[in-house]
Amino acid sequence: MVSLYVCSGVLGMVIATVSAYFLISFNNRLIKLILTIIDLGAGGLISIFHFAYNITDKNMRLWSTTIFYISYIVFLLLALYGICHLIKDKNDKDLLRIRDILLGQQDYIIKYYEMRKAQIDEKLQIVLLEEREKKIKIREDALLEEKCYLERNKEVLHKQGKKRLKIVLPDRKEIFLNQSFIDTMPSFFDGFANCLSAIDQYTTKDISNTGERLNGEIKDNYKEVFEAFLMNIETNILSSLFGNSSQVRVHFRYYNIETKSFDMISAITGKRGKPFLINHMSPIPYEESLIKKSFECKRAIIRSINPSATVYNGANSTTWQDYMTYTFYNICYENVPCLSFGISVQNTENYRDIFYFLNYAKFEMYLNGCVERFNENISIISILYN
Repeated sequence: MVSLYVCSGVLGMVIATVSAYFLISFNNRLIKLILTIIDLGAGGLISIFHFAYNITDKNMRLWSTTIFYISYIVFLLLALYGICHLIKDKNDKDLLRIRDILLGQQDYIIKYYEMRKAQIDEKLQIVLLEEREKKIKIREDALLEEKCYLERNKEVLHKQGKKRLKIVLPDRKEIFLNQSFIDTMPSFFDGFANCLSAIDQYTTKDISNTGERLNGEIKDNYKEVFEAFLMNIETNILSSLFGNSSQVRVHFRYYNIETKSFDMISAITGKRGKPFLINHMSPIPYEESLIKKSFECKRAIIRSINPSATVYNGANSTTWQDYMTYTFYNICYENVPCLSFGISVQNTENYRDIFYFLNYAKFEMYLNGCVERFNENISIISILYN
């Protein structure tokens, strides 16, 4: 008889403890499941005990069932109180209350978990760790690109044997030439010459038109004139050197004083064999960028052979795989260059040779000369910063 009552009490205690845990978790499905088990316990499990002990007396069955329910209620309240006491915030005694659990008020415990998560994140400096991991990933990718560049040069050297031809590009990067590059180089000269000639003619024309505007004192549209000047340069480069390819983007950026980043002024790409205006480009932070590297060495920089020069990977870095950037180092505002030029390509392999050719031929110096001529007539800094 005593063992029956003890088993009934222990069963109530076990089910009460489990019920308290699932009530704390606020999982409605589990609560329903536990309550179902309790109902079965009150009927089925108690009946099993009665059958096992061969209890036929109705009074003994009644007392056994009564002890089960009393044990369940007592231990449920004790378990709830114990759990709340263990996990409640020491600074807020009212954060977790039994009545809120029983009434299904989840806000208190959710707020508690959110607060604890914020405290743990702050203590472990999760944000700093994530930022550090991001920078490490960028450095790893840069090292992999450097490795590919070295392996490619090693392969070219192996094929050339003792007859090794090379060119040196910024920033002190040695490019060993293979026969394919040498055979392709003559095809670049016509486009290169046509491009320089067209840019020179358009620059002379734009400067002449600008002089007429100055004499006529029409000064409210200098920005539009400047943007048209840049667009002429972009159009000639895209058509003469890249055949209006949709895989190429030519653009100019200016330094945004407030955000300390370089924003788009003008950009075009090819579409159906014609130049097509681009309406938006993501800003590039100046620090630790290829723009700053170009400003420091006063030459155009190719990312694929200088991957360590930048830690910035924009949202479209997977689309625009490689790019060449040049910063107009002689046009500065508050000791920071205020204008940059870039060519981005979607396929590194297809445009690697022409990038090498343009960089070696110092294409950016011709571009710089045209921009200087424009700047002598109208201050570009005045246009950009009013």
